[in-house]
Amino acid sequence: MDHILSANFEAYESAFAVVSRPYEMTASVAEFFATRFDVELSNRWLLFDPVGNRHSVQFIKCPVKPQISTGWFEIRHFYGLEGVRWCILRYKGGSMFDLFVYGRNSQEIDYHRGPRSKHLEYPPMLEPIVTNVPEWRFYPCYFTVQLTESQSKGSQLNVPKHIAYYLRNSDVFHWILRGPSGIQVLCSILAPERFNYAKIGRGWKLFCELHSIHTGQVVSLLFSTEDIKLVDVIIHPYQV
Repeated sequence: MDHILSANFEAYESAFAVVSRPYEMTASVAEFFATRFDVELSNRWLLFDPVGNRHSVQFIKCPVKPQISTGWFEIRHFYGLEGVRWCILRYKGGSMFDLFVYGRNSQEIDYHRGPRSKHLEYPPMLEPIVTNVPEWRFYPCYFTVQLTESQSKGSQLNVPKHIAYYLRNSDVFHWILRGPSGIQVLCSILAPERFNYAKIGRGWKLFCELHSIHTGQVVSLLFSTEDIKLVDVIIHPYQV
């Protein structure tokens, strides 16, 4: 793996390692890389493997925990990856990367192999399983949204389906939203058992007013792995 990080490179900072796990829909991006190339990185990356296969993934510019999201899990399926695997992303400029994938014994995979099945199976925790409280640590512990007018001025905010599923199977009925200034607002959670959605209810409008959140603003909600009722809200200065 070291030869990938050193060959044809002006500096190590142009590449970083990514861990691909079976139960994660996202992957963390090295903070040093996200910081160094912050200005030129777009929210859509193109990854090219050594045989020319191209993959498109979404990049979330979060100052606390930059992430690769949409499209990342599909890469696991494309190569038929099993278990925990390492990948190296080498930056070429223009939000384009060389992608190197490693299998067992740290050997590069056969990029021509392809998936074992045409059916893409998402992680079990995204399916309706019988359990009281799913393990929160297995969930992508954040989500980012660009607010519409109804979301920034209204009294509710929809949350993603995978988090909605968790809420319907837990004893969480409220969140404490904590803004950049440290101001905390208690918000109710609306998660009807018969429906596959959940919303932040009473308290959301007050939170937006206290932090002068406006239409088009991009916000990220990050959940504590120790206290699932505490949610830090990052208000981004840019739009996606």
